[in-house]
Amino acid sequence: PTTPAPTTAAVATTAASPDATPAPPAGDLTHEVQLQVSMPYSLADFEANKPKIIAAFAAAANVHESQVSMTAEEKDARRRLLAAVDVEVTIKTASKAAADTVAGALTEEALNAELADQGLQALSAFQAPAVVEIEDSSAPAPLPSLVSALAAALALLSLAAW
Repeated sequence: PTTPAPTTAAVATTAASPDATPAPPAGDLTHEVQLQVSMPYSLADFEANKPKIIAAFAAAANVHESQVSMTAEEKDARRRLLAAVDVEVTIKTASKAAADTVAGALTEEALNAELADQGLQALSAFQAPAVVEIEDSSAPAPLPSLVSALAAALALLSLAAW
Protein backbone atom coordinates (compact mmCIF):
# COMPACT_ATOMS: atom_id res chain seq x y z
CA PRO A 1 0.00 0.00 0.00
CA THR A 2 1.15 3.46 -0.75
CA THR A 3 0.89 6.23 1.76
CA PRO A 4 -0.38 9.51 0.51
CA ALA A 5 2.15 12.29 0.49
CA PRO A 6 1.54 14.86 3.19
CA THR A 7 -0.08 18.00 1.94
CA THR A 8 0.39 21.44 3.26
CA ALA A 9 -2.06 24.19 2.78
CA ALA A 10 -0.59 27.60 2.27
CA VAL A 11 -2.51 30.18 4.21
CA ALA A 12 -2.22 33.67 2.86
CA THR A 13 -2.18 36.28 5.54
CA THR A 14 -2.09 39.97 5.07
CA ALA A 15 -0.98 41.83 8.11
CA ALA A 16 -1.66 45.52 8.03
CA SER A 17 1.59 47.33 8.41
CA PRO A 18 1.66 50.30 10.76
CA ASP A 19 2.22 52.51 7.70
CA ALA A 20 -0.76 51.12 5.76
CA THR A 21 -3.12 53.79 4.53
CA PRO A 22 -6.69 53.19 5.72
CA ALA A 23 -9.32 52.77 3.04
CA PRO A 24 -11.89 55.53 2.64
CA PRO A 25 -15.04 54.79 4.64
CA ALA A 26 -17.96 53.20 2.84
CA GLY A 27 -21.32 54.92 2.95
CA ASP A 28 -22.32 58.38 4.04
CA LEU A 29 -20.07 60.60 6.10
CA THR A 30 -22.26 61.80 8.95
CA HIS A 31 -19.86 63.47 11.39
CA GLU A 32 -16.74 65.55 11.22
CA VAL A 33 -13.91 66.50 13.50
CA GLN A 34 -12.97 70.16 13.35
CA LEU A 35 -9.83 71.72 14.76
CA GLN A 36 -7.73 74.81 14.37
CA VAL A 37 -3.96 74.95 14.42
CA SER A 38 -1.28 77.46 13.57
CA MET A 39 1.77 76.56 11.53
CA PRO A 40 5.03 78.47 11.04
CA TYR A 41 4.67 78.86 7.27
CA SER A 42 3.83 81.62 4.84
CA LEU A 43 0.62 80.99 2.92
CA ALA A 44 2.67 80.10 -0.19
CA ASP A 45 4.81 77.61 1.77
CA PHE A 46 1.70 76.10 3.35
CA GLU A 47 0.10 75.57 -0.08
CA ALA A 48 3.33 74.03 -1.42
CA ASN A 49 3.44 71.58 1.51
CA LYS A 50 -0.32 70.96 1.75
CA PRO A 51 -0.23 67.36 0.42
CA LYS A 52 2.35 66.41 3.07
CA ILE A 53 0.42 68.27 5.77
CA ILE A 54 -2.79 66.45 4.82
CA ALA A 55 -0.87 63.14 4.87
CA ALA A 56 0.41 63.92 8.36
CA PHE A 57 -3.05 64.75 9.71
CA ALA A 58 -4.54 61.63 8.07
CA ALA A 59 -1.82 59.45 9.59
CA ALA A 60 -2.31 60.92 13.06
CA ALA A 61 -6.09 60.40 12.78
CA ASN A 62 -5.71 56.96 11.11
CA VAL A 63 -8.05 57.96 8.26
CA HIS A 64 -7.78 58.09 4.48
CA GLU A 65 -6.33 61.33 3.11
CA SER A 66 -9.55 61.96 1.14
CA GLN A 67 -11.35 62.50 4.47
CA VAL A 68 -9.10 65.44 5.41
CA SER A 69 -9.65 68.98 4.15
CA MET A 70 -8.04 72.19 5.29
CA THR A 71 -7.99 75.89 4.59
CA ALA A 72 -5.41 78.40 5.73
CA GLU A 73 -5.08 82.12 6.01
CA GLU A 74 -2.11 84.20 6.98
CA LYS A 75 -2.09 85.49 10.52
CA ASP A 76 -2.56 89.20 11.02
CA ALA A 77 0.79 90.82 10.22
CA ARG A 78 0.44 93.22 13.16
CA ARG A 79 0.36 90.32 15.63
CA ARG A 80 3.34 88.38 14.33
CA LEU A 81 7.00 88.76 13.63
CA LEU A 82 7.43 85.51 11.68
CA ALA A 83 5.41 83.99 8.87
CA ALA A 84 2.50 81.94 10.17
CA VAL A 85 -0.84 80.61 8.99
CA ASP A 86 -4.00 79.71 10.88
CA VAL A 87 -5.34 76.41 9.54
CA GLU A 88 -8.88 75.07 9.83
CA VAL A 89 -8.89 71.28 9.53
CA THR A 90 -11.95 69.11 8.92
CA ILE A 91 -11.92 65.31 8.97
CA LYS A 92 -15.14 63.59 7.87
CA THR A 93 -16.17 60.24 9.36
CA ALA A 94 -18.95 57.71 8.94
CA SER A 95 -20.23 57.81 12.55
CA LYS A 96 -20.06 59.69 15.82
CA ALA A 97 -18.04 56.84 17.32
CA ALA A 98 -15.47 57.13 14.52
CA ALA A 99 -15.36 60.91 14.96
CA ASP A 100 -14.81 60.51 18.71
CA THR A 101 -11.94 58.09 18.01
CA VAL A 102 -10.38 60.51 15.51
CA ALA A 103 -10.75 63.45 17.92
CA GLY A 104 -9.04 61.43 20.65
CA ALA A 105 -6.13 60.59 18.35
CA LEU A 106 -5.52 64.19 17.28
CA THR A 107 -3.21 65.38 20.01
CA GLU A 108 -0.58 68.03 19.53
CA GLU A 109 2.13 65.43 20.19
CA ALA A 110 0.74 62.95 17.64
CA LEU A 111 0.36 65.65 14.99
CA ASN A 112 3.87 67.00 15.56
CA ALA A 113 5.31 63.48 15.31
CA GLU A 114 3.55 62.89 11.96
CA LEU A 115 4.56 66.33 10.68
CA ALA A 116 8.19 65.54 11.59
CA ASP A 117 7.91 62.21 9.72
CA GLN A 118 6.91 64.24 6.65
CA GLY A 119 9.90 66.57 7.13
CA LEU A 120 7.65 69.46 8.21
CA GLN A 121 7.81 71.95 11.06
CA ALA A 122 5.83 71.46 14.29
CA LEU A 123 2.58 73.26 15.04
CA SER A 124 2.95 76.69 16.62
CA ALA A 125 -0.53 76.56 18.20
CA PHE A 126 -3.12 73.82 18.72
CA GLN A 127 -6.80 73.99 19.64
CA ALA A 128 -8.51 70.80 20.81
CA PRO A 129 -10.73 69.12 18.20
CA ALA A 130 -14.53 69.17 18.29
CA VAL A 131 -16.96 66.57 16.91
CA VAL A 132 -19.84 67.97 14.84
CA GLU A 133 -22.75 66.25 13.12
CA ILE A 134 -22.87 67.07 9.41
CA GLU A 135 -26.06 68.82 8.39
CA ASP A 136 -27.86 66.98 5.60
CA SER A 137 -28.54 69.61 2.93
CA SER A 138 -30.62 67.11 0.95
CA ALA A 139 -33.08 66.59 3.81
CA PRO A 140 -36.62 67.80 3.20
CA ALA A 141 -37.51 71.24 4.54
CA PRO A 142 -39.01 71.19 8.01
CA LEU A 143 -42.82 71.27 7.98
CA PRO A 144 -43.22 74.74 9.55
CA SER A 145 -41.01 76.26 6.84
CA LEU A 146 -43.01 74.53 4.13
CA VAL A 147 -46.32 75.68 5.62
CA SER A 148 -45.01 79.25 5.92
CA ALA A 149 -43.85 79.21 2.30
CA LEU A 150 -47.23 77.93 1.09
CA ALA A 151 -49.09 80.54 3.14
CA ALA A 152 -46.90 83.31 1.70
CA ALA A 153 -47.46 82.03 -1.84
CA LEU A 154 -51.25 81.92 -1.33
CA ALA A 155 -51.21 85.44 0.11
CA LEU A 156 -49.32 86.71 -2.94
CA LEU A 157 -51.72 84.95 -5.29
CA SER A 158 -54.74 86.42 -3.53
CA LEU A 159 -53.20 89.91 -3.72
CA ALA A 160 -52.46 89.45 -7.40
CA ALA A 161 -56.02 88.30 -8.05
CA TRP A 162 -57.48 91.23 -6.14
